[in-house]
Amino acid sequence: MVPQRNKGYEINDDHVLDGLQPHPNLKTLEVENYFGDIFTSWFSEGLLPNLIKLRLSVCKKCKEIPSLGQLKFLRHIEMIGFL
Repeated sequence: MVPQRNKGYEINDDHVLDGLQPHPNLKTLEVENYFGDIFTSWFSEGLLPNLIKLRLSVCKKCKEIPSLGQLKFLRHIEMIGFL
């Protein structure tokens, strides 16, 4: 997910990410340029049971990372651009 920002147009990243319905067989997820304060709850609700790789890039407004305890196959986490 890479939202594009234009002058005069604001994207509510929290609602956009929350509205996505990830496929249960998803193996890799990359979130880039996310400007929401918190990540969606589907990280911790068991909706990504087969996720192996998670890449979070340039998520500067995030106050905390998502709970990843439900992701039993997760082997690779990459976090870039967090303050």
